[in-house]
Amino acid sequence: MLTALLHYWDMDQVWLVRQARLNNFVASLAKQVSKRPTASNEDRDRALEELGNMLEESRLVREDAFVKRANTGVEREWLRKNRSEEAKHWNLPTNWRPEHLQYALSH
Repeated sequence: MLTALLHYWDMDQVWLVRQARLNNFVASLAKQVSKRPTASNEDRDRALEELGNMLEESRLVREDAFVKRANTGVEREWLRKNRSEEAKHWNLPTNWRPEHLQYALSH
């Protein structure tokens, strides 16, 4: 989904919001990656900003897994302590960050 948002940023946003309700964090990462100086595209940045605003209303109230559920309490605690502010905002225990996605716009 991250790659799709970065390359097809001008798709039908109403459809995308329905499809992306469970992937808010991915949309947030795409917005951050898109704002890199080497990846700058004003129309895409604006579209992803609008999408982020639309998705904000579906933010998780309780914590949920992003990719897989942490197997142990120690793993869950480590993820909570080492997650980004964006992951905290979306209530996801993950250590994914935009800098981990350096090749997302390389195609």
